[in-house]
Amino acid sequence: MKLKYVPEDFVVREHASHHFVEGGPWACYLLQKRDRNTLDVLKELSNVVGVPLSKIGYAGTKDKHAVTYQYITVPQQYKLPERIGMSYFKFEGYLRDRITIGDLEGNNFEIIIRKSSRPSSRDWIINYFGEQRFGSNNVELGKLLIKKKYKEFCTLYGLDIIDPIAQIKTVPRRLLLLFIHSYQSYAWNTVVADSIEGKKEVYTQGVYCFPEEKVNGTMDLPGFLSSNSLVSEWMNNDGVKLSDFINRSIPSLSVEGTKRLVSVPVTDCIVKEVPDDYFGGVAYKVTFGLPKGSYATQVIRQML
Repeated sequence: MKLKYVPEDFVVREHASHHFVEGGPWACYLLQKRDRNTLDVLKELSNVVGVPLSKIGYAGTKDKHAVTYQYITVPQQYKLPERIGMSYFKFEGYLRDRITIGDLEGNNFEIIIRKSSRPSSRDWIINYFGEQRFGSNNVELGKLLIKKKYKEFCTLYGLDIIDPIAQIKTVPRRLLLLFIHSYQSYAWNTVVADSIEGKKEVYTQGVYCFPEEKVNGTMDLPGFLSSNSLVSEWMNNDGVKLSDFINRSIPSLSVEGTKRLVSVPVTDCIVKEVPDDYFGGVAYKVTFGLPKGSYATQVIRQML
């Protein structure tokens, strides 16, 4: 199977309902990017326009090797160019509030699958976190932050170990939280896979398990407000306690935790044969919608 052979094979459109107002304090733009990481584009935008990175609002990161559309906000006094490299900015209107993480309803996807058998349409999936959540060592970095092993974190991340807390505070909070969230996601994936029966498939962090029937309910995405559960029991065996998610030395890295649906709906799923312009023969164009926080790559895995 060939997925994301070219960026145009993976198109993501953020679905959100923004209520525009006359002369609001935040200018909203639709960002279209190709083959770029969301944070890299925003850093470049900050450098070119002069808007502080901390003042750029967005609802979440989007896939790198793809063509993606998402909304961002900047203080209204900043005027963005129409284009920076392969990233385009279209002014949409003004908002009363900035966009923050999670300010979306979901995402719509248009994906080309090459060199594959015909995928089966789906109306639900097990809501695993995709492999892109974990990077090369995000889980390990996240665990070190949760356990307050700051010298070890600095060593692994390439920071000076003299005054490690000060060094860590130089890293953007969003990135540090991404590491912590990676560990939460790893724990969630592992416990869900262990708790259900079905076809097993190895991935970079362990094993996915795909049942034939939909699984209802939620599983803890752990934090200091979570109750004892299968996830906290698994973490205890991994050397992490729920109370470890309280960070008094860097309070902004404390994580409350939440619950995540084990299964989520896949809406308007359509599978269509199209010519494969790169390998010849037939490819498959798959379109569908997902709630926020769910992974299109999981739909593809569970289709095949």
